[in-house]
Amino acid sequence: MARGIETTGGVLARPKVSKKAIRKAMLGNVELRLLNVKRTGNRVKFYMIATNNGGKEVRLGTYPCHCYLYDDLANKYRADRACVGTDCESGGFTADDTIIPGVSIKMSVYFKDISPQASVGTLEMNLKIGKSEGKVIFRNISLK
Repeated sequence: MARGIETTGGVLARPKVSKKAIRKAMLGNVELRLLNVKRTGNRVKFYMIATNNGGKEVRLGTYPCHCYLYDDLANKYRADRACVGTDCESGGFTADDTIIPGVSIKMSVYFKDISPQASVGTLEMNLKIGKSEGKVIFRNISLK
């Protein structure tokens, strides 16, 4: 269980994090690219672009309550708000929009009450594309 976690003087230290960030993911024919992370005080906002690389229009959606941020201090946060295209929602409502083939739309996910000591994070997003569901994960993202 403790494999991969170094200790110093009996106190658990932060796990070593790979410096290579994963900023691109595919889910079906939709490519998601993490463009920017903005931190203001205890709030963190992730900005992405979703591109439909398929031949048919698709409905892309996410629930803010199914988007999570994990920090390098072992904290887990649930998103406060998510936006897909022109639709922004909070809590248990779906933020979704239609993407036609060969077109990109903006997405964003907002988190609050983030530890000021957190410096690296992993973003997990559960998404719906049409009637299918899947998960994308962006790892080793700087929160500073």
